[in-house]
Amino acid sequence: MRQERTGRGAREAVLIALAVWLAGAGELAGQAAKDTARQPFLAAARPELKRLIKEHRGVVGLSVMDPNTGDMYAVNGDESFPSASIVKLAVMVDVYARVVEGQLRLNDPLTVLAIDRTGGSGVLQFMDAPLEITVWDAVFLMITLSDNTATNLLLAKLPPHAVTERMQKLGLPRTRIFVRVNADPEDSFAPDSAKAYGLGMTTPNEIASLLTMLYRRELVSPEASDAMMAVLRHQFYKEGLPRHLPPGVEVAHKTGSLAAARNDCGVVYAPVRPFVICVLTKANEDRRWTRDNTAERLIGNITRVVYETLNPPAAATNSPD
Repeated sequence: MRQERTGRGAREAVLIALAVWLAGAGELAGQAAKDTARQPFLAAARPELKRLIKEHRGVVGLSVMDPNTGDMYAVNGDESFPSASIVKLAVMVDVYARVVEGQLRLNDPLTVLAIDRTGGSGVLQFMDAPLEITVWDAVFLMITLSDNTATNLLLAKLPPHAVTERMQKLGLPRTRIFVRVNADPEDSFAPDSAKAYGLGMTTPNEIASLLTMLYRRELVSPEASDAMMAVLRHQFYKEGLPRHLPPGVEVAHKTGSLAAARNDCGVVYAPVRPFVICVLTKANEDRRWTRDNTAERLIGNITRVVYETLNPPAAATNSPD
């Protein structure tokens, strides 16, 4: 009888001790989860991102946002950079805003004359003139091929100062377009800025904010946001953001290049955690117009690091330069 009670008591003591241990372990696990949740956005990636940026021979601005949570990480995020063709995003937004406001229609005709042709990116400069296209054609060519002639046709309808005012109303005061492509800076409403920055200027944080609004379907209207995002998905130039991403990962983005500035900003539709990323550069030592340009490689490697951090299962499929 005594042995039975003694055995039962021992078992009860063991069970009580086990319960206490499990409770303590649960509290520790919960605390660990809370500690993990408090980790800064992209904490694991920050040392590598800082190293890549520090080693680049040029000035780099980076802004990464999680459009679903609002988490953000930036390096030189509020610094002004020559936008190059990135600012054509602002032109597209103004087009769609005017369509919603009833000032413009996407099927309105635009006539390309020989005098309208301008060099640099695009295909319209090589086509027979006169040629009739639509506003939508011009938007598509301006974004996907960065067509400069198409851009100027649109800027004849909505002048640079009006596009800039639209950005200011959206809370993006440093995203500005100063002049038509390849035009004399003296023809600008801000000639000194046009001389300093060229076509336009912006910051990594402002373009990331613009793309976040687009992702959330908050830009102009849900339908307009969807339409603009669909155009960005057809980007032709893939030397930057998509460079090291796994096959099948969709990127909706816009590039912009000058001799000393290479830029790429967009939405990466990653399978686990999509993200918005904007990489702007200036004062680059490497000014080659090749895929191996160091700024293009930098943009690809930065995007790879962010992708692998936010989407670890796919990390093994990437191969950096």
